Amino acid sequence: MGPTERILVGENSALLRRMLGDVLMSQGWTVLEACDGPTALDIARTEAPEVLLMAREMSGMDGMAVLDELRRDPRTADMPVVFVTGHTDAAELAEGLERGAHDYVRKPVDPVELVARIRTALRLRALLDELARRNVELEQLARTDVLTGLANRRHADDMLRSTIASARRHSRHLCAVLVDIDRFKSVNDVHGHAAGDAVLREVAVRLQDGLRDEDIAARWGGEEFLLLLPDSPDAGGVCERLRASIADRPVNVHGCLEVPISASFGWAAWSGEETGEMLVARADLALYAAKDGGRNRYHVFDDRLRARLEMRRDIERDLGKALANEELEVWYQPILGKGGLGLNSLEALLRWNHPKLGWIPPQELVAVASLAGLSEPLMRFILNDVCTMMQTLQVVGMPHVRVAMNVSPRELAQLAIDELILGKLRKFDLLPAMLEIEITEEAAMNFQAVQGKLAALSAAGVQIAIDDFGVGYSSLGSLRQLHVNRVKIDRGFVTGIAD
Repeated sequence: MGPTERILVGENSALLRRMLGDVLMSQGWTVLEACDGPTALDIARTEAPEVLLMAREMSGMDGMAVLDELRRDPRTADMPVVFVTGHTDAAELAEGLERGAHDYVRKPVDPVELVARIRTALRLRALLDELARRNVELEQLARTDVLTGLANRRHADDMLRSTIASARRHSRHLCAVLVDIDRFKSVNDVHGHAAGDAVLREVAVRLQDGLRDEDIAARWGGEEFLLLLPDSPDAGGVCERLRASIADRPVNVHGCLEVPISASFGWAAWSGEETGEMLVARADLALYAAKDGGRNRYHVFDDRLRARLEMRRDIERDLGKALANEELEVWYQPILGKGGLGLNSLEALLRWNHPKLGWIPPQELVAVASLAGLSEPLMRFILNDVCTMMQTLQVVGMPHVRVAMNVSPRELAQLAIDELILGKLRKFDLLPAMLEIEITEEAAMNFQAVQGKLAALSAAGVQIAIDDFGVGYSSLGSLRQLHVNRVKIDRGFVTGIAD
């Protein structure tokens, strides 16, 4: 603190006020004066001086009453108060300190002692101000994503709850939008994490530039953002404008690299009943519909997705019991060769005839199993059935017929799939070459997470195949690193190739 701090002197005696003020002004401090308790309290609240030097006995309101009022007011709760008193009773002095005074100056006042105690009070005020500033910074850091400057997940959760509460209270409309940068992992893998960070920052800027002041943007996690649009007249139009602004031009990285980007959007309107978690879950389902539709587009949570969400809830509720009761089935699709005259292999296909929903698509089963923490029990069920089929093929003299089973990206990333498969093959005493696991190109792109597992399986003799190759960004060079034995080309990759 410099020499411009303001000291409020509260004292009935004009002579003593003037003497105290002269000493303080000789140090370069600005002096404010109050002739009674109510005036001292009013000036303290309106002018917020750095220190209040005040007599314990004042007319209108004594110093202790003023102190109590200051401590009750958040604006003045931390203001250093130094009492001027002629009392020498230790109990009276202790009472003032216990009630929030910081120091005492005894009468007759020694100017040297007065200056020293005021300097101490000013240092305390400086420390309190710095602590308050640091607390504000820490609170801001706790609520802000450092990379993008947007609200972080924790703060976004709080804002989601408060925004829904406000919408419910005032009967307002509300839309939640989830935004996901398409193929963001490829940006990191191909161009490095510095480029990935630049993309995240630029997408955050473009999102904010396209929103109204009352809209909220937050980084939801990874490459995903959450937008809250209160009373938006056209959420779909907002999504389309934002989508176009992101895909419109590449991101410039360090002035020497341009990275093309796009994003997918899923949005859901609040019905007036669901929680924030439910609303975001609906936007998330719409987001996945947009990504399944080809990315770089938006999708709304509609009746079709509502039915799908209800189906997922039923699946999640019943899947554990169905696994325990072995209600799921594994069917085997024959893969023929020699002009349709020879059996080359079998492909294991998961099936479940739900008592209410009928036949459940395998991808829904796998997705719900992952969300419900049932990925490993489901994988063990499928693997056990596949091993039983391979054992049967050996018994009937067809050990050359390979059995293929699908492993989802989630299962491959989350489970120790190599240990699980090789352990089961040893238990059934089966040749690893009889088994082929099929992974998607999406799983293959998660190179760091899957390479070691695939290498272990390949070294043991298990065959590796990539399904639907050509829909993502994986390269032919990565096939060798991932020990791939067979590639199944996506139909869309070759359609029209001869035209």
